[in-house]
Amino acid sequence: MPTDILDLNTKEGLEQSEKAVIETDPFWLVEGGYLTIKTKAGELIKLTLNIVQKRILLKIKDIIRRGKSVRLWILKARQSGVSTLAEGIVYAFTSQREATNSLVIADDIDGSNYIFGMQKLFQEMLEDNLRPVPKHSNEKKLEFERIHSQILIDTSENLKAGRKYTFRYVHLSECAFFRDLGALMLGLNQSVPNLVGTMIIGETTANGIGNQFYDEWQKCSSGQSDWETLFIPWFEIEEYKLTLQNGKFYPIEAVEFATPTEREKFLVEEKILKERYSLTNE
Repeated sequence: MPTDILDLNTKEGLEQSEKAVIETDPFWLVEGGYLTIKTKAGELIKLTLNIVQKRILLKIKDIIRRGKSVRLWILKARQSGVSTLAEGIVYAFTSQREATNSLVIADDIDGSNYIFGMQKLFQEMLEDNLRPVPKHSNEKKLEFERIHSQILIDTSENLKAGRKYTFRYVHLSECAFFRDLGALMLGLNQSVPNLVGTMIIGETTANGIGNQFYDEWQKCSSGQSDWETLFIPWFEIEEYKLTLQNGKFYPIEAVEFATPTEREKFLVEEKILKERYSLTNE
């Protein structure tokens, strides 16, 4: 049998086929339930994309389909899974492609440590046939043996971050809170080639008006930038929604709370708001 024909009746053949598919399209690593994440309850589960993450991924794929480099600002609500998706994309493309440099910049050291923990978990829990051999793994770098690819992790305090390498994938986390977004972007725009498929994704929660992220967003809105924007409101996030019975909010028994604790928390907060603003059920 020719060596270039895989025997899909064997485990080895299936694993080689799976590896080939994901190397061709690393998005499969993100979409197919291969990556492991840690939940708020401290459980390890496979990543299943939520509505928000699917919407962002469709946006990214659409930009690529239009033959453009991905340059995307995302203004998000908290706990929406945007950072997780961005990190999954960075890990997927860097771990499955040769000679790929990627960069992640967080707003502070706590953010960079959190992101490194996410990348480390992706790496440790990935199936053997898909997991590259690590060469270096610490809070500043996740480098892979033999494929000559690496993910560098830094904070916005380092205004020279990203100036020493050529990068294909960059994730800016909570960039509205960066020390000097403009200075960082000056270097990154020279470090990331304007080629189809390269990505710079800047995501953040809001930080008021008058900051550099706000200025960048306004440039996009007025057509003065070739970057694109995506707004993720809180009401698109499943965990911020309460299920009602018969479409009614009152009486309170009509609300399906996840736990009794959630119900008590809601009642306490509701009481405070009623007293503060002289509100009634009507």
